[in-house]
Amino acid sequence: MLSQTLIKHWQKIILITLLLVTLVLFLSLVPTLEYRSQTKLLIVQKHSFNLDSYTAVRSSERIAQILSQVVYTDSFMRQVLRIVPEDSSPLFGADERKARKTWENKISIHVVPSTSILEVSAYDENRLQAEKLVSGISYILINRGANYHGGENIVIKQIDSPLNSRFPVKPNIPLNLALSFLLGLFFSVGLCYYQEQKNQSESFPLPIPKKTYPDIEIDDLDEIHISKEKVPQENFN
Repeated sequence: MLSQTLIKHWQKIILITLLLVTLVLFLSLVPTLEYRSQTKLLIVQKHSFNLDSYTAVRSSERIAQILSQVVYTDSFMRQVLRIVPEDSSPLFGADERKARKTWENKISIHVVPSTSILEVSAYDENRLQAEKLVSGISYILINRGANYHGGENIVIKQIDSPLNSRFPVKPNIPLNLALSFLLGLFFSVGLCYYQEQKNQSESFPLPIPKKTYPDIEIDDLDEIHISKEKVPQENFN
């Protein structure tokens, strides 16, 4: 039944899918397209007589988790903006609430699972500006990270230089188009299948059950005629 629906309504399915993909593409192009600059930092805790290798690695992972949250704070943002060229400051405005929200949208910090590697990313419509933000974050973590993690014998190293994307990554247009295509396909097929089932149910209505009465079965009410007989009245004097 589903294959027959696809063959019968293939034009309608393609049309609905293409309309949804076109709409998502238009909506994806409305926001400002942003490039990404990305680098990686390694957090290492030096060994000591009181610290075995396993504990040192686990401690480094814990510090990486802490720093991944510290980067989003207001105090860290202000330190980065002090060393990043002046042309970046107007991006965040003077309003405190707006500045924090913009900062959270401009950066992304992730800890690679089961490691002490920090993946630092920054986004901006200008590739060079995104690279400056990443470099500023890396500089603060490497040179002033002790102010935030408070650990001893902790070393933060940059293991990857900043790498800029060749094409805009926000919004993720290829992903949006792929999801819209799948959504449009499932929606159009479901809609056509529902309409096909509805049309068939209207073309072949369910039979009306017979009405039964005690000792009487009525097959066709139009063919039944009941004659009324007058009952003679008797006088009782």
